[in-house]
Amino acid sequence: MRLPSEDTDALGVWLQQRAKSWKTLEELTKSVAQSKESKVSDIATLSEGYRSLIRDLALARITLPDSRVTRYLEVLVFDIHQQIYEPASSFRHNISSYICNQLPKDVELVTNKFIFCAVLFIASAIIGWVLISFSPELISIFASEKMINEVQQGNLWTDGLLNIVPSSVLSFQIMTNNIIVAITAFTLGIFYMLGTVYMIGLNGLMLGAVFAYTSFYDLDHRLFEFVIAHGIVELSIICLAGALGIQIGESIIRPGNQSRTKSFQVAAKQTMGLVIFCIGALILAGLIEGYISPDPAIALSSKISVGIIYASLLLLLLSGRLCSFFGGYKSLSKG
Repeated sequence: MRLPSEDTDALGVWLQQRAKSWKTLEELTKSVAQSKESKVSDIATLSEGYRSLIRDLALARITLPDSRVTRYLEVLVFDIHQQIYEPASSFRHNISSYICNQLPKDVELVTNKFIFCAVLFIASAIIGWVLISFSPELISIFASEKMINEVQQGNLWTDGLLNIVPSSVLSFQIMTNNIIVAITAFTLGIFYMLGTVYMIGLNGLMLGAVFAYTSFYDLDHRLFEFVIAHGIVELSIICLAGALGIQIGESIIRPGNQSRTKSFQVAAKQTMGLVIFCIGALILAGLIEGYISPDPAIALSSKISVGIIYASLLLLLLSGRLCSFFGGYKSLSKG
């Protein structure tokens, strides 16, 4: 049922007039979230405001569908719901609060730097591919002798991994290696960003070179089959860690009005939450790489699906859209 245009306009103006009370509720929500011991009066105020906010959200969805106002109210409803119904001191609450509230803001701060790292990685991979395509003997720069011998015999070093190492052990080894790479890309940023740029470029060169070399022996499609389930997220997270490293390096190069020490401390505090998030994402990627990627019984289409679904969920989480969706869904079900 569509409302008459006059009613719709009137409701839209009324919702805009409610903006002051929304802002008050938002500030109170942040105050409660940051306080270790919330006052009973604050929780009572939130509870009362929550009920009126649900009505405002319902009206916003009628009068201002797909607008910033509606999305703002959905997030606010979700945040207040979390404060009212989740124990403020619980570890789970602190994690969900960071992911839904602070994570998208932290990502936004390094978006341009992430794009730079991604472009650098892709350009390096192309250079590595071209280099080995014209001079395959240079593969020894990027790959071990054992790996080269395996490929020359028509085998991938990933073949039969599950027959040699149990998935649990393999996953742990892969997680450890990936986390070390990501943390190294991050920490090398302290060397005026040069260490991070080197790390991202080197990994890109290696990937391109290995794919080019395996193509000589018609093994590149099998390497793609092994990489696709975990590789999209894994490489994205490494680029994200690189972006955080550049953020650290930039804080030293351009401290602004602050001292270099203070600028570095601020940047380290801003990036630490994302670094921990990257480690968590790499742990799940390691499980996929240990249990799904090397398993020949799993079809290529299934591996591609796993890779796309995981990457999509990660993107939605980093952008804040996943929390907004569930916040809106929960408020709808409560209403």
